[in-house]
Amino acid sequence: MVYYIVISSFLIALFSGFYGKKQGYSFSRQFVTGFIASAGIITIIYKLIKDYL
Repeated sequence: MVYYIVISSFLIALFSGFYGKKQGYSFSRQFVTGFIASAGIITIIYKLIKDYL
């Protein structure tokens, strides 16, 4: 399951990086913050689903 979280966070971070670059921000900064945020959110959602189902 960890692989799915990392891969999906990586894809979301790529989208965040390219979108941020289009808006005039640094790609690397948007990529790192997008990866950290999406990994945290996906992990929380996974834990909530795992605990309640």
